[in-house]
This record gives sequence, structure tokens and C-alpha cells, in this order.
Amino acid sequence: MRLDGKVVLVTGASRGIGLGIVERFHEEGAIVYAGSTSNPSGVYPDGVTGITLDVADEAQWKTAIRQIVEAQGRIDCLVNNAGIAVYDGVADGSTENWRKVIGVNQDGVFFGMREVIPHMQKEKSGSIINISSIWGKAAVAGAHAYHASKGALVMMTKNAAITYVKEGIA
Repeated sequence: MRLDGKVVLVTGASRGIGLGIVERFHEEGAIVYAGSTSNPSGVYPDGVTGITLDVADEAQWKTAIRQIVEAQGRIDCLVNNAGIAVYDGVADGSTENWRKVIGVNQDGVFFGMREVIPHMQKEKSGSIINISSIWGKAAVAGAHAYHASKGALVMMTKNAAITYVKEGIA
């Protein structure tokens, strides 16, 4: 139980990698909050709290973190896992699709980090795990917004790491 009592929020937690992260953190003893736009009942193990969280919505981040901190007194770990991709080329891509991908994959991570870092600074401890992709460094045809967002996420993560490491946030 390596994470016994640690308070964790995982985004994009209703299926796939996110659900796997939720299950593993729970097995290791963490107090897990599973954030998802759908917040499906019955998907999570007993003891995991599902919360509705559209990561592209700044106000929902404020509400989610406030609820977790009020209930637990702190937040020890944030796993920014939520992500989406749209496959179109730059020339035929829509502004709507661009903003949707950037909103989830880039803005969502920024909003989450911005909300948890002050709480972690108070504790002088915390971990932020941002899930990127090889497509943040390598490209395929189409998916230009996904590539841009994941490349930006890599650099945003490196910046946060060097900025806050001396405060116990890794």
C-alpha cells in the first residue's frame, strides 16, 4: 500500500488508461477521486469517488478541487490523463475542432495544475502527473491539434517541474 492515505484526482477516469490508473491507485491505498465528463456510476471500485469534471471548464476545476480539499484537507497528487484527438489536416481543420482539442489537452492541464499547486505549496509536497504522448514529439498525417497540444504539454510539464521542485512538488 505505497499510496496509503494519499489524496489523488485522476482526470479522464471513466475508461482506458484513466480507469486503469484509478484502479491501481486505489489498490495501493490512495483516496481516489475519479474525474470524468460522464461520471459513470458502477464503473469505479468501492471507495473511489466519481466526480463530474470537464477539464476544459475552468469553473469546474475550481469546484472539484475545492470539494476535494474541503473533504480531505489536502490534495497530494493530480493525474492529468484526460485527452482527445481529432483527425484532420491543417488546411481542412475547423476552428471548433482545434479549440476543442486544445481546450481538453492543453487548457485542461493548465487549469488543473493552477488549481492544485497552491494547495501543494501549503503542504510543501505533491505530485503532478501529466499524461502526454509520443505524438508530442513525432507526427503522423492529420491530428495537428493533438500534436500541438501534446508538444505544449511536454514543455508545460518541464516548466512546472523546474519551477516548483524546490517547494516539494514533483
